[in-house]
Amino acid sequence: MGNNEIGIEAKIIRKEYGFFMSPNSWYDKSHTVYDVRDEKFREMNVYEAHILGYLLRCCNNGGSAFPSYSKIAQCCRISRRTAIRSITNLEHSGYITKKNRGYNKENQSEIRRYSNVYVVNWEKLEE
Repeated sequence: MGNNEIGIEAKIIRKEYGFFMSPNSWYDKSHTVYDVRDEKFREMNVYEAHILGYLLRCCNNGGSAFPSYSKIAQCCRISRRTAIRSITNLEHSGYITKKNRGYNKENQSEIRRYSNVYVVNWEKLEE
């Protein structure tokens, strides 16, 4: 099943029933992440799993989500620093792709920061 098909199903379910879905395989086995700080692979911790679940909840039809670090921390009830560290590990492990939306390049004096865009790698979740 491709990203588009999953997105369409998710849209229908969210709209009609008010909840989201994650792949069953996500819960059937343990997952490893690359810990950037410790420079080694290890089992995914509860913070990373919770954040990934939250990003799945936030995804639009294209599989993208764009909550801020502060919003992720608030909704997952963790510190902003833990959210940043966990997202970095998820990105380096291939579970998500993070795209920085940057700032206004036309007028450097009015820098506006935007939240990142996160794209969930559905294939990695189903491995």
